[in-house]
Amino acid sequence: MERLADRGQHRPGGAGPLPDRRAAVHRRDGQGARRRGGRAGRRAAGALAGAGLAVAAGRRAGHHRGRLPGGRAGAGTEPGGSDGAAYPGPPTPPRRPRRGHPGRRPAPRRGGRGRAGHLRPGGVAVSAGPRRATVDRLRRVVRGTRAWGRAALPGRVGALPDFLIIGGQRCGTTSLHHYLAAHPDVRAATGKELQFFSLHFGRGTRWYRAHFPPAAPGRRSFEASPYYLFHPGVPARVAATLPEARFVALLRDPVERAYSHYLHTRSYGVEPLGFAEALAAEPGRLAEALVDGPDTPAAHHALRNFSYAARGRYAEQLDRWYAHLPADRLHVIRSEDLYADPAGTYAGALRFLGLAPFTPAEFARHTRRTDTGPSQLTAELRAELAAGFAPHNARLADLLGWPRTW
Repeated sequence: MERLADRGQHRPGGAGPLPDRRAAVHRRDGQGARRRGGRAGRRAAGALAGAGLAVAAGRRAGHHRGRLPGGRAGAGTEPGGSDGAAYPGPPTPPRRPRRGHPGRRPAPRRGGRGRAGHLRPGGVAVSAGPRRATVDRLRRVVRGTRAWGRAALPGRVGALPDFLIIGGQRCGTTSLHHYLAAHPDVRAATGKELQFFSLHFGRGTRWYRAHFPPAAPGRRSFEASPYYLFHPGVPARVAATLPEARFVALLRDPVERAYSHYLHTRSYGVEPLGFAEALAAEPGRLAEALVDGPDTPAAHHALRNFSYAARGRYAEQLDRWYAHLPADRLHVIRSEDLYADPAGTYAGALRFLGLAPFTPAEFARHTRRTDTGPSQLTAELRAELAAGFAPHNARLADLLGWPRTW
């Protein structure tokens, strides 16, 4: 006997016709599609809103750099990241994933672009620099804006730091920063590389102090900006602002440091030249940028990005610091000693800073690996650099009383 429900007829004495099963299924599918579409729409709207906020933050950053009290117009176009890479424009909205693979990025074509920093057959190297630089820029904008907000409030702000890590760049300062920040009696600034004494000195000490916690008995605060060691104007500013502070400098084999610096700058998309060509162009680049002094945007850009060999002449940099403070307030560490014996080197730094003995949970090396292709530091170029650095290393050994350098 045919089922009345399948024919859509009335049951005798029933309440009315039953819904057609296929219609019900279609309705359920339609509702589910609308729900899925609504969720996808909200996700897309959120992504676009995030991109819009990033663009707005970039514009706000430019506004602050040009208009805030004491700021230098155009200084915000200086390089960022881990002490050295120019900032590109605002990020673009994210690309929609390929259908059928939610949340997955489409696979690259053969011979095309691969993962950031990698080379695919028949293709070119792809750098993660724009994305990294954008993230670094936004992080600094947020940090600086918050400091302005705290500085604008009436009342006390944080205390000036008790010690600084002043450099050098690509010498292990990030690792040492992590180790010291892990000490129970140490409080780090709101972020690494505040660059107050190099880039933002015109913003005033109240803005600078807003990055630190209030003074507390038995507690020390610090920051780390590797550009401080190299910039010629920093020692005098530091000596006048922090007359009782102590300082730590890390120095690495200048040949290795120079190539690491080059890879770092290139990873941000700033350096178009090969390593040998960049070394040859360095004197002219720096001389041209320093025509109007070391504190112009052009000077900062060149000094931070293209000073591959100049930053490895450590003795002349330490001479500038010793001209403004006694030698017993500056502790110099070989980076290779920190890598080979982190516990012993860290203990020596704690003694110099007057901190109680402490051992972090681990001595991990914190760095951004940027060497993803064949090395441009050939044996011939290494020998040429080593010969050029030899007299500077000898003078450094005499200055510090070291039995050897590198």
